[in-house]
Amino acid sequence: MVFFFQFFSRVWCLAQFQYRPILSLSVLLPLLSACVGEPTHEQSELALKGVDTTLPSLERSEMQWQDMYYLAADAKPWWQQFDDVVLHNLVTLTLENSKDIALAVARLDEAIATAGASRSDLFPTLNLDGQAGVSSTDLEEAGLQSNATRTNTHSINFALAWQADVFGRLRNLSAADKVRLQAQSSRVRDAQRVIVGQIVQNYYRLVSTRSRLVLTKSSVARRAENVDRINQLLIQGYATALDQSRADSQLYEARALLAQLELEEVTLLNQIGLLAGTDGVNIRYVLKETGKLIVPDRSAPLPSISLLVQHRPDLRAVERDLVAAAYNLNASNAALYPTLGFRVNLGKGADGGLAGAFPSLDVITGGILANLAMPILGRGRLLAAIDASSARLQQAHRTFESTALRVLSELDTAIISIDKNRTIYEQRVLASGSAKQAAELSKELFKAGELDYTSVILAEQTRVSSETSAITAQQALIVAYVTYLSAVAPVW
Repeated sequence: MVFFFQFFSRVWCLAQFQYRPILSLSVLLPLLSACVGEPTHEQSELALKGVDTTLPSLERSEMQWQDMYYLAADAKPWWQQFDDVVLHNLVTLTLENSKDIALAVARLDEAIATAGASRSDLFPTLNLDGQAGVSSTDLEEAGLQSNATRTNTHSINFALAWQADVFGRLRNLSAADKVRLQAQSSRVRDAQRVIVGQIVQNYYRLVSTRSRLVLTKSSVARRAENVDRINQLLIQGYATALDQSRADSQLYEARALLAQLELEEVTLLNQIGLLAGTDGVNIRYVLKETGKLIVPDRSAPLPSISLLVQHRPDLRAVERDLVAAAYNLNASNAALYPTLGFRVNLGKGADGGLAGAFPSLDVITGGILANLAMPILGRGRLLAAIDASSARLQQAHRTFESTALRVLSELDTAIISIDKNRTIYEQRVLASGSAKQAAELSKELFKAGELDYTSVILAEQTRVSSETSAITAQQALIVAYVTYLSAVAPVW
């Protein structure tokens, strides 16, 4: 063993260190260990340098930006600012029952088990081995022997084995699994972020749909009255068949819209139930009554790119994947170097020649074995593994850049969406008010004899269209605001 150690030390010195003398393996191993460095935790910062982190829409925005108060330790969940008890209960139900979140948690449990298994490889293993048997010799050179010789054997052994992780292969594999565990933990939080964002958006779509349902039902009633009045005027000779056809068409259109909105309501309820992980009956009970549409404030949390990189779950997950890929590359490099292992055996046993007897354990044996293995042939497979790990590191690098670009694009779109949807909403509210006033004036002018009833019907049609557009614009503004909050305030 000593001769082998000395021989290997000299050969490795000649091959790797240009004939520089090294006196012992205890000096050689630390030097070789330095060849496998720790992966840099600045991988994400290096990757982020290749991404333009500016938000052009931020400069043109008319919002009143605040500090990132959502990242404070005592911050309330962002959806609580809407002050809607039904929404809060719905989000709570979702976080407890969502199947998508439960799937992410199950994957986290798997990552925890994998990390624990890889970490155990760093420590010695201790096995208990018990054996018992009977051997018999019946044959001799001349033939069969009448008196068979039997031997009873039994033993109990403790075997302690440990592989010294000199070059860090096992440490890097364990670290990679630990980092992947952190990545999966971030993916659980990201699943919560995404699902809750979708729940809040669909909730306000449902509120908007129900508001339009109320408006459409009122419109159907008014248009039915118009049809009755046109029929009376037609009998009296004050209306034409064209007026009657227009009035009938508007009534049919309003009824069709009513049926479409009822279908949309059911579809949204089922979508919310699916996201919340509950059945249709329960979700209809939870959302039997809903809150009202709101108008978001002009103030919003200012996006901080540096804080988002640290805290946004999807960015955090791919950043951890990047570090895990670096650890795996180090482990692949370390596989090129020798492995050093130790094995200690300690046992107690006995051998006896008494047929039918079971001797006592009275013989204690023990031994220590060290082995050093150096890959010589088959290095092509190891080098290919290094190339594969390097390619996966590049993939993780590009995935991080792509995710960062997607997040920045999402933020920039959300910023401009809030501003433009607010402008659209404000203008449509004004249009709705004017259309409502015009509809009322048309009725008064008709009564005064200054307008025909066709003008009243057209004014009513414009009013319904404008009021519906205003509700739709308010829904779009809320959805844009929710999208921004769920993107910029991921920490709950």
